[in-house]
Amino acid sequence: MAILEIPLRPNGRNFRQRTTLDGQQYVLRFRWSARVSRWHLELLDQAGELLRGPVKCSVAYPLLASTPGVEGIPPGELLFIDDRTPPQDPGLEELGREVRLWYREGAV
Repeated sequence: MAILEIPLRPNGRNFRQRTTLDGQQYVLRFRWSARVSRWHLELLDQAGELLRGPVKCSVAYPLLASTPGVEGIPPGELLFIDDRTPPQDPGLEELGREVRLWYREGAV
């Protein structure tokens, strides 16, 4: 079981990117909410169907934990990590820089 960093390439306040998790292609869609000053993440399958989200992009919070065994959800876990002291949730300019996304592969 490996732990992999998912490089994020923010392109504005709303962006999406394809990524492979445990051998399957997914789309990660990120949206910045100016109202609450927070990023939200949605996980979509290859066809663009919503599998999970929107969830708050919070540091050290297991983003897939509430969906065990749900069809289409990857078997591992997504986590945002911030090495700063104290850790902080990502602001508008920090996603993919100070705060990075990691995936812990599942037992497949």
